[in-house]
Amino acid sequence: MEGGRYSAAAFGLDLTRRGLQGELKAKGLSWERAKAFDGAALFSAFAPLEGPVTDLSLRLTVDGEERQAGSVGLMMYKPAFILEELSRVFSLEDGDIIMTGTPAGVGPIEAGATFEGTVFAGDAPLASGRWTAEP
Repeated sequence: MEGGRYSAAAFGLDLTRRGLQGELKAKGLSWERAKAFDGAALFSAFAPLEGPVTDLSLRLTVDGEERQAGSVGLMMYKPAFILEELSRVFSLEDGDIIMTGTPAGVGPIEAGATFEGTVFAGDAPLASGRWTAEP
């Protein structure tokens, strides 16, 4: 964040323990434990944004097969709206990370699977990361 605008982008994996989430939901309990655990959010290196965030897209492959792809144009709530709404509730500061949602294609994680995620600015790769799921 810089002066009320996005200043950098990275590829982020937001992981969920789906089984635990389902169990907690079924009991009417809060399910933050399914989202808040060591290693629940993984990020590539952050790259400075030179152009508008409206030009960003992403691609995720798992073991070389495309699992997710999307662009800002497909987002229900655009980045400017998200930033405006968050600013109403939180004091945003440099270094804060805003994760904005998930394209279709979420699925279970298999031990040993290799994830490769890339954020694109137009057609040019901006930031990318590679992770292997631990057994």
